[in-house]
Amino acid sequence: MPYLPVGVHVAVVDPGVGTARRGVALATPGGLLVGPDNGLLLDAATALGGVTDAVELTEPRWLAARVSTTFHGRDVFAPAAALAAVRGRTFGDAPAGGLVAYVDSAGLVAVAVNGGRAADLLAASPGDLLRVSG
Repeated sequence: MPYLPVGVHVAVVDPGVGTARRGVALATPGGLLVGPDNGLLLDAATALGGVTDAVELTEPRWLAARVSTTFHGRDVFAPAAALAAVRGRTFGDAPAGGLVAYVDSAGLVAVAVNGGRAADLLAASPGDLLRVSG
């Protein structure tokens, strides 16, 4: 873990898939960890500075539309990690003049500046490719 960039990381070794075990997201100083609550994430969290916050993945907006009983990596952990990697839901999630990436009303990832224009700040034009990283 110490060699990976700060970001959102998904891990799935999950013999308890389909059982009552929980899906969790663990915040650490070195990034966010998403996976099953079966002990898998604890060593990684420690290596990244310890758990600073934990959330059980129960809100429907964090999950795939259909959650199977055998593919939680695809249906629970990956969608939650993807949404977490976007690190914002509104312009106000960024400081004034700061960038925020969020899921827009069409369900697409959008980049904005709180109180400004992302195109100006990034010197971007329509059709340019932007790389969003954590």
